[in-house]
Amino acid sequence: MGNQRLKCCGSQDHNIGIEIRQKNPELKSIRTQKSIISQQTTNGAPRKLSGKKTEWDFQHDEIYKIVEKKWQDRLEDLEYTYELEFESKKKYKGYLKEGVMHGPGSMLWADNSEYHGEWHEGFATGYGILKHADGDVYLGDWVKDRSQGNGKYTRPDGSQYEGSWLEDMQQGFGVETWPDGASYNGQYNQGKKHGHGQFKWGDGSTYEGDFIDNNIEGKGEYTWPDGRVYTGSWYNNKLQGSGKYTWSDGRLYEGEYHDDKKQGFGKYTWPDKRVYEGQWYDGKQHGEGIYINADGKIQKGLWQYGKRIQWIESVAENQ
Repeated sequence: MGNQRLKCCGSQDHNIGIEIRQKNPELKSIRTQKSIISQQTTNGAPRKLSGKKTEWDFQHDEIYKIVEKKWQDRLEDLEYTYELEFESKKKYKGYLKEGVMHGPGSMLWADNSEYHGEWHEGFATGYGILKHADGDVYLGDWVKDRSQGNGKYTRPDGSQYEGSWLEDMQQGFGVETWPDGASYNGQYNQGKKHGHGQFKWGDGSTYEGDFIDNNIEGKGEYTWPDGRVYTGSWYNNKLQGSGKYTWSDGRLYEGEYHDDKKQGFGKYTWPDKRVYEGQWYDGKQHGEGIYINADGKIQKGLWQYGKRIQWIESVAENQ
């Protein structure tokens, strides 16, 4: 699940009122499961087999013992080997069926990565744990040497993913968490956040809505720690399309966005009931619009890049 990060929710409303322009937190992703379990048929034939204890001091772990108990009624039909060495330098300790890894077993690679769990006809299949040499760990279901089903992937820095897998990638529903308090729970497709989900940042910001290929895209709601809320359309992690943006002091914008900025037709309301309704460009009033003051008087005018150029109709009472 690579350390891909993405930013969202850029600057807003620098032209109207005082805005809090903070650096927004990033959307993080744990890297996809690394596949080091290779099929026996493609990783060299065994060159050493021992049915007796050897000097190789490689111990089964707790997961192996759980699996062995699960298989206890079937072990009498299998043979146990203390050391099965392959040309690739990997070694296996556990049960065999007709010379092939089958049942409870443990594998050690040359880089000290190790797997403990179930095997079926030479493949890691069933329940098992893969401990990578760099400290990453996957514990869960396997099908033919790939994480598939339900499982938990953890990294030394404390980040983790727990949920559904398909062919070594997150697929379906899952939950990711990070040491800084950030978390994601929602849908995945081929290892990426895809579908409906909720992302929470360590600073208290939250987003709930649609994701596409690890990006915030579609419909969703983003809430800032200071009380600001945007509800509407997104594209590539930016405000795009129709939306509603509210501030804790009562300000409100409803209208169109493009590339994180107001653009097109929109209505901006101040806490004192003043209103601007009209055209916007690049985050600023631009074009024809109507201004209503706090007393309800209406005036039509022209704006250019946030500045009024002229009034084009006289003041009228708001009926």
